[in-house]
Amino acid sequence: MISDFELNSKTAIPVGIIINELMTNIFKYAFKKNSGNHVLIEISKTGNVVSIIVQDNGVGITERRRLNDTPGFGLTIINMLTEQLGGTYTIESQNGTKFIIEFEYE
Repeated sequence: MISDFELNSKTAIPVGIIINELMTNIFKYAFKKNSGNHVLIEISKTGNVVSIIVQDNGVGITERRRLNDTPGFGLTIINMLTEQLGGTYTIESQNGTKFIIEFEYE
């Protein structure tokens, strides 16, 4: 589900790169079988907070990766772009992996 609201190009480009990187990681690491694979992408704006949720039903992310002990290139890019947007991200691993990114946007 993607809500109807506008982002300027300075914000939309990092958001697009983040989603692309998350999707790349999902297809590289999350799915070990070729059946029943699902990806959910939600983008919404409540007040002045934009929320992006990208969730899969794959194998989940390891605790070490979640805590960013040794983030790979993809997580490093996601972290840098989220910081560029002035936002935060969390990673949940339950029945797959769920990335939640939030930042303020007026």
